[in-house]
Amino acid sequence: MNNEQEKQTRSSSKRPKWVMEKLARPEPESHAKRHYFIAKFKRDKLGVPLDARDHAYLTGPPIEVDGHLSKDIELYEHGYRHDYDILEKLYGTRRDPLDFYIFMMNQRKVINDHATDVASAHRVCTAKYHERFIALVAAVEDLRDIQAKEPCFLEYEYEFDMPPSSGYYSDSSDAEESGEDGDEPANVYGSDLDFQEKWRIYHLKRDKIMGLCQSLQFSRGKEVKSITSP
Repeated sequence: MNNEQEKQTRSSSKRPKWVMEKLARPEPESHAKRHYFIAKFKRDKLGVPLDARDHAYLTGPPIEVDGHLSKDIELYEHGYRHDYDILEKLYGTRRDPLDFYIFMMNQRKVINDHATDVASAHRVCTAKYHERFIALVAAVEDLRDIQAKEPCFLEYEYEFDMPPSSGYYSDSSDAEESGEDGDEPANVYGSDLDFQEKWRIYHLKRDKIMGLCQSLQFSRGKEVKSITSP
């Protein structure tokens, strides 16, 4: 087993129970809208060849469907779609997309808005908007690499289904439930100073992600323009 397979196995084994239960369910009828969203993006914005299934989903009157990472991921996790390159163009990642979503749950609106903007035939995005999004995804992947190397950070993320934050807890009782210090995972390092430095860097990288999310959200009004169909 190579390193990439080990990462995926370790990541999947720590997924919350609700995620695994959701993946075990049969494909619902609502997936038709998600197939439509992806197929329409391929046809209208990418101009790539479509298979018979995509053509079938595009029959009938057009409908408005927005980006929705968690629902689109289901198509790939269940094996209904395999065009991961399309998923990457919409949401920025093809590496463990479900785990990417779990990490970004609190910022899912930014991710979904980007997919909506990119896929819409009635909107055009500036190069700067794309650059901001690429920077955000790169920062997230950087942090996820740290999680892969430092299991205690990964376990902490999944415990709450959200990234840790120094301002997350509202009172001391919440902190007591999470552990001795409330805002840190168990120290698995030999030196407290070593652990504190790693945790400090981890938080700095997380703060960078939050800043990039805000920048992308605030700039959307200026860098995404509506266009009129001819």
